[in-house]
Amino acid sequence: PVAAGIMGRFMAQLPEPLFTFKAYDTLISAATEDAATRKAKISAEISNLPKEHVAVMKRMFPFLNKVSQKSEVNLMTSKNLAICFAPNVLYTKTTTLEQAMMEHVACETVIQEIIESPQDFLP
Repeated sequence: PVAAGIMGRFMAQLPEPLFTFKAYDTLISAATEDAATRKAKISAEISNLPKEHVAVMKRMFPFLNKVSQKSEVNLMTSKNLAICFAPNVLYTKTTTLEQAMMEHVACETVIQEIIESPQDFLP
């Protein structure tokens, strides 16, 4: 979808990611927790983000959820969308190639979870 592509480019050009640098470590560690703990940690971090970031998320993640619901046609499952969007919305300031390779799955896990259930994270 063209709109998702434009959104991804916009996110990549922000001076700070949608999930701020400060939230990165907590979100990465949340990815390895059990489902209930992961959800609680992600929710807590979202509640600490700047209100402008949360406002964007409240539009973006429900939209991505709708895109994923049409994956039979567009092939964009929540996992595929997370693979595309995670590098643009959840990253750290100082990343080595080795660190990025180790943490990319964790980033995708967090973003996929929010895409699949935005209502649980963004009331």
